[in-house]
Amino acid sequence: MNNTKTRRFGITLKIAMLAWLITFVTMSIFVVVIIPQQKRTFLENLESKANGVAVSIRDVAAGAVVNEDYGTLVEHCMQIVKGDKSIEYLVITKNNGESWIHEKSGWRCSPLPDQWHSTTRAPSGGISVVSEFHRRVFHYSQPFDYSGIQWGWVHVGLSLETYDHSVATVYRRTGILALICILLSLLASVLYTRLLVRPILTLQSVVRRIASGDLSARAVIHTGDEVELLANSFNAMAGSLQQSHAEVLNYQQTLEQRVKDRTIELEKEIAERKQAEGALRDSEARYRTLFDNAAEAVWLMTDVFLDCNEMACTLWACNREDIIGHTPAEFSPPTQPDGKDSAQAAKERIDAALGGHPQLFYWLHKRKDGTLVDAEISLTDVTVGGQRLLLAMGRDITERKRAQTQVEDLHRQLLDISREAGMAEVATNVLHNVGNVLNSVNVSTALVSKKIRESRVSSLAKVVALMRAHQNDLPAFLTQDPNGMELCDYLDNLAQYLSKEQTGILTEIESLNANIEHIKEIVTMQQGYARAYGIVETLPIVDLVEDTLRLNAGALARHQVQVIRDYTATPSVPVDKHKVLQILINLVRNAKYALDESGRKDKLLTIRVATDHDDFVGISVIDNGVGIPPENLTRIFAHGFTTRKDGHGFGLHSGAVAVKEMGGSLSVHSDGPGQGAAFTLSLPLHQKHEAL
Repeated sequence: MNNTKTRRFGITLKIAMLAWLITFVTMSIFVVVIIPQQKRTFLENLESKANGVAVSIRDVAAGAVVNEDYGTLVEHCMQIVKGDKSIEYLVITKNNGESWIHEKSGWRCSPLPDQWHSTTRAPSGGISVVSEFHRRVFHYSQPFDYSGIQWGWVHVGLSLETYDHSVATVYRRTGILALICILLSLLASVLYTRLLVRPILTLQSVVRRIASGDLSARAVIHTGDEVELLANSFNAMAGSLQQSHAEVLNYQQTLEQRVKDRTIELEKEIAERKQAEGALRDSEARYRTLFDNAAEAVWLMTDVFLDCNEMACTLWACNREDIIGHTPAEFSPPTQPDGKDSAQAAKERIDAALGGHPQLFYWLHKRKDGTLVDAEISLTDVTVGGQRLLLAMGRDITERKRAQTQVEDLHRQLLDISREAGMAEVATNVLHNVGNVLNSVNVSTALVSKKIRESRVSSLAKVVALMRAHQNDLPAFLTQDPNGMELCDYLDNLAQYLSKEQTGILTEIESLNANIEHIKEIVTMQQGYARAYGIVETLPIVDLVEDTLRLNAGALARHQVQVIRDYTATPSVPVDKHKVLQILINLVRNAKYALDESGRKDKLLTIRVATDHDDFVGISVIDNGVGIPPENLTRIFAHGFTTRKDGHGFGLHSGAVAVKEMGGSLSVHSDGPGQGAAFTLSLPLHQKHEAL
């Protein structure tokens, strides 16, 4: 409480003292400025009076010099001295040192020192102690020149009694006035300070109440200034504080309950942790057992090997002591199969794994005896005892690599066989189509032969023979003989018949020519595709589709399959046309088999060509045949998978591989058995997709 009073008195005193100090400094500046100004005024008055006396004496002295009547000058000077109490002395000094000295006690003529006739001939005056008179006076000197002759000096000594009295009066009055102003300003400062500080003290009292716990206290201040705004802000803050305090109390109760609940949970967790620690110890023992007895090589490492199991020793054909502390590069040839430096490649893999990116890669190791072994390595970032390490696992895949090489060789052979099978399929279709056309050729040839054999041209020879027999009496024969009279009608009927017969034969010959041209087109198309194998050309995709349908036209017609063409786009595409033709022929052939097996009468085969976002073109082969079960959709493109008894199982697989090489894809959709199927061949529209 005492501290509060001290602080209250302190702020009031500080503000009052500050205001009073400002007033005091202002008055001090005033006094410091005004008193020297008053003193200069008094000195100027003395100098003016002395100058008047000197001028008066100088005028009299001029006459005395002319008349050489110095008595008049002395008398005039004595009158001045005795007539004015403020004049202490008058001295007239000639340049030769002769001087007339006048005082109230009388005058005398005696020489004076050189300072009484200065070489600088200019009026001067000031307060000083004159040693010749042993008194402090205002001494004024003025040179006396007559007719251009520097005759001497006039010196006037004035008493300082009036000057000192005036200066003392100024000091006294100024001091009294300053003291009164200072006291009044101190009183005004105290009163104003109390008025100014009262709202602040009120606000301080409210703060003290709030600090003591009374959060409902508010400051009521109406000063209309910043203090009132401060009080309003403080009241708002106090309201927020009161609300927050209530929330804190509520939260405190909630927190206490949560602490109790959490304490119970922690007790359970501690018990569970103890059980977990026991389980962890058991787990560590099991881990060590698994680590040492793992079927694969396992080791812990950073940039060097820290620990390993027995299988790691087997992998590298050495002892554990030969491994621990060594680097992976020491168990690797200088370079890997891809040409990279083994030490640098190992460092990159280790850094990537330590950076949080697990690694799985193939690595060529070198055993202690110098033999090379292929291994599959995995690196995983782990923390053991607070230290970041790499857990590595490796397995010898030398035999697997050898088997993989064999599989790749077999795959290449399979692709060749597939291509040859595709070419054989195309050739079969070609031969079948040629065979169908040859059937038509045979029919046309047989008809022509039959028409020629059955032709009535031989009757024309009989008519000629008859006419030759009557060539001598031909007119009579034709007009009188009964047989001759019927000959014209017979020839007319024969001409009509032969003309009709000629038209029929010509029709069959034209059909025969058309079938022969068809055979030439089929053979030419087959030769073109055979020559184009492996060459990428930009071709209208619809042309390839039409070639496919022409090559399968005979089979489709024989199985009564109706073909529907749905070409919503006809773009040109960069493709290996032999591969695309082989894929499309295989898809159309499979659709034909699916339609045959369905037993449907309305066998529909739809060929749809459409673009996808201007990036790919899709050729869909859609049938309403037997459909595909859902379980077969995921493996229908697998090598060797087939549902036909005489199928070989690599047509769709080789097609999927081929289209992938061209940057496209082969997909299938079916709603299930009996719902038909749709195979879609997607090809990129631009060459850049092929590079991918």
